[in-house]
Amino acid sequence: MSQFLFDRLPIELIHSIFNYLLANDIFYALFNLSPYLDFIITNYDRYYLNFKSCRRSQFDFVCRHIRPDQVVSLTLSDANDTPDQSQLFFSYFKDIEHFVQLRSLRIIQIDKNSLKPLCIGLSQLKLLSSLEFTQVHSVSEQFNNVIVQLFPQLNRLILYDARHLTANTTTTHPFSRLRHLTLGECWFVHLQRISHLAPNLTSLDINVQESTTWPVLNYDQIPPQSLIRLILNIETKGNDDLCDSLRWQMLVSHLKIFNFKFKLFLQLSNDKQQELLSSFSNPFWIVEKHWFIVCNQYEIYSVPRFAETSACESFLPPIYRTVSNERLFYDHIFTLVLNKIDEQQLLADHHRFPHVRVLLLAKHLSLDTLRSLVDLSQVQYLKASLETFVQLADNMPRLRELALSSLSLNGLKTSGYEQIRILHLDKINFIGKNDEKRLFHMFTRVERFYVHGEMQSRRQMARFINGFHFLSYGSFEFEWLTTARFVLAYGSKLIRT
Repeated sequence: MSQFLFDRLPIELIHSIFNYLLANDIFYALFNLSPYLDFIITNYDRYYLNFKSCRRSQFDFVCRHIRPDQVVSLTLSDANDTPDQSQLFFSYFKDIEHFVQLRSLRIIQIDKNSLKPLCIGLSQLKLLSSLEFTQVHSVSEQFNNVIVQLFPQLNRLILYDARHLTANTTTTHPFSRLRHLTLGECWFVHLQRISHLAPNLTSLDINVQESTTWPVLNYDQIPPQSLIRLILNIETKGNDDLCDSLRWQMLVSHLKIFNFKFKLFLQLSNDKQQELLSSFSNPFWIVEKHWFIVCNQYEIYSVPRFAETSACESFLPPIYRTVSNERLFYDHIFTLVLNKIDEQQLLADHHRFPHVRVLLLAKHLSLDTLRSLVDLSQVQYLKASLETFVQLADNMPRLRELALSSLSLNGLKTSGYEQIRILHLDKINFIGKNDEKRLFHMFTRVERFYVHGEMQSRRQMARFINGFHFLSYGSFEFEWLTTARFVLAYGSKLIRT
């Protein structure tokens, strides 16, 4: 649609379209196209800002043009591909409290230097109802206090560390608005307090990690009766009590969704595994709830929630399971590694993995063989030789990330592959100038570039930085500098980590 036709749409309809788009895309694609669109964009006040893996140029453009009071949802990330993003954000917006319309805030791996300015303004966000913190590198008393102050107004909370949940929480008033709680690292003491702190929970997702064994189940650990969804992953080793299907049936009969994964203290014999399967195969689990489990020597878990997501060519479904349909396990594989490949055996097994997103190929396979194994149109990440990539590229429309294990082409003609935005060179021993030029010609839209292995020189690193014109992030390893690693950071500076 041309900008003239788009200009003819009424404001209300354009606002409805904006409801399905991120602010990043709206500003970057539509701003400065026409005065009419600029008026609509600058007056719209329900923007969703997601800066995770955002290019620096797009980040700067949006921050220069958007107002804090237009944002209802914000995601910031100091992850490896956007280092120092939070500091840059606070150089544009001094105080988070100016985001007065903010309903949802998601913080990913925030830098400790940005934690203080964030904490200062968080308590002023009166409309905030959804909060997510993952992997906070530095936990302070100030941070804990701010989180606790926000609890009473939150509807949804995701914390990487459950210590924030109970730190200094001496309040006698329960967090009655909280409906959805996810805890990345939880201990028994936190689990026992959840019913008291949040009696109206409807969804609880927790990961219990502790050096001691899981205690015998008792009713102090019963989830709130309001709960309808429970995801329970116990990383510590538990007693046989964890496998008591009848007791679990009493504890969770009111739930609509119950998924669990328990590590077991003692190794289970084949007879014991079969006994467990029988106990979880009664009508309550299979007919009424449609809850299916798998057990092996050391753990018992729900499927498909905790089914394996990665596989190699020798993959087989679990033997001890309460679900008969093997396709469930093949459908749940998202990463497929094909190393020691027996092509004839693969074809004879008639197994197919229809939802593979990550495909790793150690040797060449014919296109027909791969099509019989994988839906290539679903693949988003490929690790293979350059020759294999060239032969497969036209069949992978969603491929965005490529890891090259070899740069040999054996006479194949190449063209440009603009869909590749993330490129890895995986431990390639030698990269000559002709190889460099070929890469620049083939991958003209690369935004993130990684060299896993030895770089010849800093000059070569500079050639890569200059050769990929859209590069916003680069990671280079120099083994001759005691495996020092240089990173072209989000702030357009070179830092050593």
